[in-house]
Amino acid sequence: ESNNWIAPKARFILLPAQSEGDEVILYQPEDTERELGRICFSVCVGKGQKDVFSVAQYFHPASSGQMDAIGLQITTAGNEAEKAIEVFKNENDSESALYLQGLCDRVAEDLAEYIHNLIRSRAGYKKNIQGQRYSPGYAAITDLLNNKIIWDILQAKDLGINLTDANEFDPPSTTAAVICFHGDASYT
Repeated sequence: ESNNWIAPKARFILLPAQSEGDEVILYQPEDTERELGRICFSVCVGKGQKDVFSVAQYFHPASSGQMDAIGLQITTAGNEAEKAIEVFKNENDSESALYLQGLCDRVAEDLAEYIHNLIRSRAGYKKNIQGQRYSPGYAAITDLLNNKIIWDILQAKDLGINLTDANEFDPPSTTAAVICFHGDASYT
């Protein structure tokens, strides 16, 4: 018997983009004069020749007049599992609650990788060849306010995804990311 606890959903978009300092400006595809929002990247300390960098450096500056492509994505395992997890917890079945939460997290992450490859393909790149995925809350994009920008642009509320006051996602098995296609983009 199916319980429908896990209902994966995703949404993504490719947008024109330019940088300004450590921010990347996102533009309306049909009207590149219209700004949709800005993603604020953090300065990271890496290794080798990239000791100090910001992902924004991999986008053409607005002053250049040139546009780059940027991808935004959001994935979720859905919110039905949260109810089941709560039931398991109330029944003192922490093992089942942890397994289901872990499975939901894995589904959201695997769906994120699938969507990342789909976006690469739509942008004209080969699978696993080019493009890094950066998520708010991690070193390259520390400010969780960027979750709200992605959530707004992708109209993620329609997918059943909400934002907490701290700009975290509800349901928790949800992940959002920004994709940079520059060949030198990396985490270190």
